[in-house]
Amino acid sequence: MRRGARVAERVARTAITFGGVGTILAVSLIFVFLFSVAVPLFRPADTVRAAELERDADEAGRAIVASGIDEYGALGWTLDDGGRVVLRVLNDGRRVEARDISGASGAPISHALEPGSDRVVFGYADGTAQLGTLGVTSELVGEGDVDDALLLDGELAVADGAVHEWLREKGLVRVSRLAVELGDPIEVQAGVPLRLVDRSQAAGGERLIAYSEDGTLGLYSVRGRKNLLTGKVTYAVTRSTVPNAVKPDGVQPSRVLLSGNGTAAYLAWDDGTLHHYDFRDLQAPQRLETIDVTPDGTRLTAMGFLLGSTTLLVGDEHGTLSAWFPIRGEDGLQLVDAHDIDCLDAPITTIASSGRTRVAAVGGDNGEVAVVQVTTNSVLTRVSSGRSAQSVALSPKEDRLASFGADGGVVWDLDVGFPEATPASLFGRVWYEGYPEPDFTWQSTGGTDAFEPKLSLMPLVYGTLKATLYSMLFGAPIAILAAIYSSEFLASRTRASLKSLIEIMAGLPSVVLGFLAALVFAPFVQDRLIGVLLCFFTVPLALLFGAQLFRFVPRRIELRLEGVPRLLISTLALPIGIFAANALATPLESAVFGGDLQAWLDGRVGGAAPAWAVLFLPVVGAACVLAHRKWIDPRLREVGLEWSRAKGALVELGLFTGLLVVTVGGAWLMGAITASTGLDLREEGAFSPLGTYVQRNSLVVGFVMGFAIIPVIYTLSEDALSSVPNHLRLASLATGATRWQTAARVIVPTAASGIFSALMVGLGRAVGETMIVLMATGNTPVMELNLFNGLRTLSANLAVELPEAVKDSTHYRTLFLAALTLFAMTFVVNTLAESVRQHFRKRAHQL
Repeated sequence: MRRGARVAERVARTAITFGGVGTILAVSLIFVFLFSVAVPLFRPADTVRAAELERDADEAGRAIVASGIDEYGALGWTLDDGGRVVLRVLNDGRRVEARDISGASGAPISHALEPGSDRVVFGYADGTAQLGTLGVTSELVGEGDVDDALLLDGELAVADGAVHEWLREKGLVRVSRLAVELGDPIEVQAGVPLRLVDRSQAAGGERLIAYSEDGTLGLYSVRGRKNLLTGKVTYAVTRSTVPNAVKPDGVQPSRVLLSGNGTAAYLAWDDGTLHHYDFRDLQAPQRLETIDVTPDGTRLTAMGFLLGSTTLLVGDEHGTLSAWFPIRGEDGLQLVDAHDIDCLDAPITTIASSGRTRVAAVGGDNGEVAVVQVTTNSVLTRVSSGRSAQSVALSPKEDRLASFGADGGVVWDLDVGFPEATPASLFGRVWYEGYPEPDFTWQSTGGTDAFEPKLSLMPLVYGTLKATLYSMLFGAPIAILAAIYSSEFLASRTRASLKSLIEIMAGLPSVVLGFLAALVFAPFVQDRLIGVLLCFFTVPLALLFGAQLFRFVPRRIELRLEGVPRLLISTLALPIGIFAANALATPLESAVFGGDLQAWLDGRVGGAAPAWAVLFLPVVGAACVLAHRKWIDPRLREVGLEWSRAKGALVELGLFTGLLVVTVGGAWLMGAITASTGLDLREEGAFSPLGTYVQRNSLVVGFVMGFAIIPVIYTLSEDALSSVPNHLRLASLATGATRWQTAARVIVPTAASGIFSALMVGLGRAVGETMIVLMATGNTPVMELNLFNGLRTLSANLAVELPEAVKDSTHYRTLFLAALTLFAMTFVVNTLAESVRQHFRKRAHQL
């Protein structure tokens, strides 16, 4: 070998080695990157004990009834049963301010805080109530506006009932104060103590619910009007009452809650009995149901709302937290026990809901505190304060947790991680608020602050597989049959031209195909649905009838029509089939589908027999073909030896027509019998192939994406078929086999590994397709096999939502997990495909 050749060989070997190693390294790095972003989703929550708080001597003997933490996690406030609010620095327990909120009506005897906000209501012994806010306010001021003695680097300075935090880098000071703003007293029931109260912000204004000592439960719609001259606020109150709202044994209730929209009220007793009231009609309130929200004999010890004030949290004496929310059942709205979480080993005494997510903190009388994610039934962390927990609080950012009791409190630094994302919630059924049952759901955004992200990946995986299935069903048979025909029946020059033309199709941008699918094909198919569906039957039938009629052509003329002429004649089946479908569309729709196919798909007209008939059609057809090959064809070969070409063609045509009639009739008969049992393929369900028609649906996607994968599968399959050694063809033809027999029994088995590889490449193209499914499916993450409904794939979901996802949020990392899932799906499919390919390859070597 010459020196130049040796150098070229070494350069080529080095380049190929680097290219191969670089490709493997690039793919591995992609996997590592996706994994590194997604794996923190499953990091457990963490708590660190930050401080212990001691109460001052003048607070001794007062029980804590409510508490809260400011948005920066630096300050905490408590409300005791004497009506005193105390603000403290959480890191060291310094008291900033103590304020008594008692007024002319005395100290409040009942109160309620709205979850996720600073809105509060107090009830008094004289029958009045006060609406207001209770929390911590902060403002930023310049360094020059604050005494230099209060500019402490890294520390909080307390002076004049305010806390000063120096933001040195910004040249600002954050000043935080206790904020208690109460409106004028509202007369609810004069002279009758309000033992239980709650409030909500409804669309028409404030709503207040109160249970009075005389057993009256009242809902009060309150509208305030402020006088711009005097600043005085006057209230207009609309009352709706339920008298004698007590149990038959005369026991008074212990808790009342009002839903976030102010239309549902819950009155509960310590034995677990709960009355569910409907106040949608203020003039005629009604009790919807009476249920037991704790197991038999178990005492109810705590109750509150989750964020949004729809889901009811119930704690019992065994340390179990249950979550109830209303759903619409056969008898109207009814509460269901959706989640049960074993949180503590002692009675739950207090519940605090996060104002950010479906996380809640619960405290027990043994000093234990647990943080739970209600929707996923997860206990995120569990700590012990060593002191009885009378009230617990979560900071708005969920980064601090505090427990307060009669003898002080404990503060923890908290990292909840990503509590919404667990293997069960990402890949299993989850019972979300308001849903009638657990389900797979993807809905990452909503229109309110109380919206709960639903991040199940199963609808996206299902949509990916569904789009791939329908596109492969359409594109793969056409591509493989075209490859067989061009490889075995066309002249080499014609084959080269045809192959180049088909390969040009692969260069069409997928965004162009998606645009055509969404704006051209989808409306066209909707307007001519029955005709389009008939084309899938009439075009193949036109081709088969053409083949039968071609038998009547004399042999000498047939030989002269080989190659391109026959190919051009075969293409006539397409316009003939389309014409036949158009002609049959209206009569068939009227006779079989009640005159409106889309209404029939929706179940509004017609019966189920046509759907079952279509399903049985390939089964009966396959049975007829099998019967023809096993019994009819051998007999015809015996008796047809003396027939002329025309007579043989006539018999075959008649036989083909008869088998077609038997197939259609048999399928219809089986469909009618099955439909008589009451089964209907149009019923809603994950595995029902028919259902309501949506314009952008799987049929359109299957057609357009099938068009996109045809060039890939065709090119690789044709290469595999053409690479079969020619001596195998010649040997088969020499033994008397026809060209079709040679192709089916020799060439295709030999090239099976290459054809399978082509299918896998086409499958990978379909799985990873983005723009076509994004534009043509409606992008609806539903789990239905329905051919006429939309879908959302993993790749399309990434394209839509990743640009808008907040970096490092649960949503952001879940999208990377979706990308990792797609990566894993492709890897598994390719690995299995390679195993199957090697199997076919070994068989081919034996030929």
